[in-house]
Amino acid sequence: MLKKISIAIILIMAAITGFMAYRAINIGFDYNFETFFPRRSKDTDFFMKHREKFGSDNDFVLIGVKNNKGIFDYEFLKKVHTLTDTLATLPDVLYVISPISMKEIVRDPLMGIPNERQYLRWEQDSLYKIDSIRIFQTPELIGTLFSADGKSLSIILRHTERILDDKCTRLSQNVSNLAPYFNFDEFHVAGRCIGQSFYTGLMKGELVLLLISALIAMIILMIIIYRHIYGVVLPILVVGIVVGWAVGMMELTGKNFDMLSNAIPTILVVTGLSVAIHIITRYMDNIKQGWVKYNAIKDTVVNIGMANIFTTLTTVVGFASLATSGIKPIDDFGLYTALGVAFSFIVAYTLLPALLYLLPVPKIKTVKASNRFLWDNILTSFFSFIMRKKYWILGVTGIIVVGMIYGITRIEENTQLLEDLSNKSKMKKDFVWFGKEFQGTRPFEMAIWVKDTNHTILDRRLSAIRQDGEHLSKHYGVGFMLSPVALIKAANRSYAGGAIDAYEIPESNSRYNKITKELKAIQSNPQIKAVVSDDFRSGRVQSMLDDIGSNLAHQQNKAFYAFVKDSIDTSLFEYKLTGTAELIDQNNLNLAWNIASGILIAFVVIGLIIGFMFKSFKMAIIAIITNTIPLIILGGILGYFGISLKVSTAILFAIAFGIAVDNTIHFLSRFKMEISKGKSVLYTIKRTFLTTGKAMIITSVTLCIGFGILGISSFLATRNIGILTSTTLFFALAFNLSLLPVLVLLFYREKGQNKPSIEKDK
Repeated sequence: MLKKISIAIILIMAAITGFMAYRAINIGFDYNFETFFPRRSKDTDFFMKHREKFGSDNDFVLIGVKNNKGIFDYEFLKKVHTLTDTLATLPDVLYVISPISMKEIVRDPLMGIPNERQYLRWEQDSLYKIDSIRIFQTPELIGTLFSADGKSLSIILRHTERILDDKCTRLSQNVSNLAPYFNFDEFHVAGRCIGQSFYTGLMKGELVLLLISALIAMIILMIIIYRHIYGVVLPILVVGIVVGWAVGMMELTGKNFDMLSNAIPTILVVTGLSVAIHIITRYMDNIKQGWVKYNAIKDTVVNIGMANIFTTLTTVVGFASLATSGIKPIDDFGLYTALGVAFSFIVAYTLLPALLYLLPVPKIKTVKASNRFLWDNILTSFFSFIMRKKYWILGVTGIIVVGMIYGITRIEENTQLLEDLSNKSKMKKDFVWFGKEFQGTRPFEMAIWVKDTNHTILDRRLSAIRQDGEHLSKHYGVGFMLSPVALIKAANRSYAGGAIDAYEIPESNSRYNKITKELKAIQSNPQIKAVVSDDFRSGRVQSMLDDIGSNLAHQQNKAFYAFVKDSIDTSLFEYKLTGTAELIDQNNLNLAWNIASGILIAFVVIGLIIGFMFKSFKMAIIAIITNTIPLIILGGILGYFGISLKVSTAILFAIAFGIAVDNTIHFLSRFKMEISKGKSVLYTIKRTFLTTGKAMIITSVTLCIGFGILGISSFLATRNIGILTSTTLFFALAFNLSLLPVLVLLFYREKGQNKPSIEKDK
């Protein structure tokens, strides 16, 4: 009967795994900046409506070319002209703004007839000197199309709104593939599509690299630990199935791999392996002691299973708590990883017992007595040290906590759009180059609308908006701003025959009214629609700036709003900073609180689980304290090493807590079983320490090595998850082996039991 059940389990598992594997191979890759917008947020809703009026703020590609001899070189400009024409023919390109084709409207002083005039008449090198003087006196050109040093040009390619995945990749490749044909001294590209395509391509390679590296490392570790084919093949089989199920479930529910979820398979290899290790270790230990196969399996499932149920629950709770972040990639990462951890338990406690029952009893070589007692000797010596120095341990722990709390006060919130990439990355170098040579690549977006419906955004009172622009340019670092003010200034210069000093709001009411009347008459013009709404009640200020980071941007935003409050008559216009970068920054500001609330929920749930196990509030508190200290140390490390709080670091606290508490549960579970035999607390702690200490060390080392594999990632977020989680788990092991026994000894009491006497129990 048991044989038939085992075969049935294996067949069912094979069928499910085959189906999930089929779905898993069809999963896609995606890196969409908009998924980092705040969800269920008024600010996000506002931007979406704003974007419907004026279009997206980041659907562009910047192409920067440099000529070391200077831009006013006929052969160089000829190549730029050809490049401009070529870019305009690419799929999904709407239009191209180039220094070669950029024109200004100049009106005849007498007749007022508008005429177009090129800023740069590249085909006539005799006019280069005249054109260069005019170009460098035109504020809207320097930092946008021409670099200040006169050696680089920027071409702005506007593409179809919000294109994703394959189209982004195609456009990015088409643009990048042009570089070799023109042989410029330097060729740089930047933009959302460029970044999105690069990230997606990098994620595909990263997934394979990390997964294979983790599997190799785990296989080597299993060989060292078990030195038996059962101890290598069976755990790897379990994690392989778990990864297949998790990825298959992601594909079934429409989830693609993104920057964070890309690490899920590697994490599941590590966490799934720890469950399998406990089963295989207990089973093989039973076989070593001469147990019959059935009894060895039954004992393993019954005695190890209960502890693993609780450790699985706590790990699931830890990851699932991330779903409170309010950021979809983090929510998805937490939920799908939690689901994968649950799969690990299901597979391990169905497939492994079935396989162990059908497979022959493993022939295990007898371990030399010296090796067999090595662990006992080490653990016994360490336990004796802990008991002798228990108050010293409490004191040192207190000092560490105080020092690390101070470190936590030094943590700063900050994120940058390309922080996940190495400084050696070609794409990051390109984005940084645009920040140095031009305005930058970070979109700046501000919405303006009139309060009084009897007036329009082009009202004479527009001078108030001009003050805002001057403040943003001077104190915010924003370059030339496309705005309603810019339209009025450019039109006034046109009426003045192109005079440079006429780029200002006209003093003459008649000219001002004439300009606004003409702008309203041509409101269907794309340049007008890009900054003024159809009803002329609202407008847009759009520009670019360097990737200054969310911390500095937040400070400057506060300064700007303070300036508006103190210096601008806000009864006229309403202002709001918005846009892609602004929304991502806002999410980062709220992230710490959202993650903290999730961890608090995890604390409560895990505390209830442990309290349920022991029917003791005191034991729950002991467990929480023991596993809170490694999180405090993690926070201190962030502060002392200047690692800012961002998506990739905030989620570490929930991950580390959910996993680290597993050792505590294994220790306390064994303690509960031993104390029920009527032994003293000290004897029970010692017995628990010697029987679970080895497993705690092995599983922790496995987890540290497994998460450490993530440290080879090219993404900073993935590296942070790997290295910092490994570090936290190391400290968690240290405190579970030192502080936990001391706390249990000092505070655990059975009913009617007096304070334990160490001397008596020695």
